[in-house]
Amino acid sequence: MYRQTEIVSDVTQLPPLGGGGAGYFTINVGPQHPATHGVLHLVITLNGETIINIEPHLGYIHRSIEKMCESLTYRQFIYVTSRMDYLSAHINNHACALCVEKGMQIEIPARAQVIRVLMDELTRIASHELWWGAMAMDVGAFTPFFHAFRERETINDIMEETCGARLTMNYMVPGGVMHDLHPNFQKRVKSFLELYKSKVHEYDELVTGNIIFQNRMKGVGVISAEDGIRNSRRFICKIYGAAEGDESIYSHYRTVN
Repeated sequence: MYRQTEIVSDVTQLPPLGGGGAGYFTINVGPQHPATHGVLHLVITLNGETIINIEPHLGYIHRSIEKMCESLTYRQFIYVTSRMDYLSAHINNHACALCVEKGMQIEIPARAQVIRVLMDELTRIASHELWWGAMAMDVGAFTPFFHAFRERETINDIMEETCGARLTMNYMVPGGVMHDLHPNFQKRVKSFLELYKSKVHEYDELVTGNIIFQNRMKGVGVISAEDGIRNSRRFICKIYGAAEGDESIYSHYRTVN
């Protein structure tokens, strides 16, 4: 286990595995590494290609955004939220704007609400395109990446026409959106949806049934139902600052959600 950059307990001293005398192997991934987008530091314990344990170092990701924004107005803070997750800029802008509107008790026009949801959903699809394309490439299939980015670029073209940007949008602001949709927006989105429906089968052919992808992914990161429930309950208790096992907290959480 690692705390900051200090070794607290050396996992390499764990007993050897298997009958061949092979033991655990510990490597550092990041914080400056092409596989850890952002600046995430992972201490990974391996047995061959099987990951036995991961200790994440989240401190490197903290960029003092909260402190920096103490000197910004609510409108200026929107530009920072675009960069908190540059694949979901619209969604982050939306969340920030909603917080300000809720605090000021502002109800925005229905048209602006619809525009926000449309932009969020297009962002979600574009983000998923990058995910599955990069995921396939990471396990050895290069071609799917190009197919995924083909459709992603179409979405980015639509975004650029309305927002003037392709990644960090800064489009949703407290009170609504920066400006109305481009006149071509409806036509181009309808065209994209038809295109997208015609391409989904290609994704399946390239990845879902790909034997390399299956061999690299099957049985990896499996979480049992019991572990899933137990970890979820621990998380809920942590959110509310309650003792683990407090049944009243679970009931409250189900009620409010």
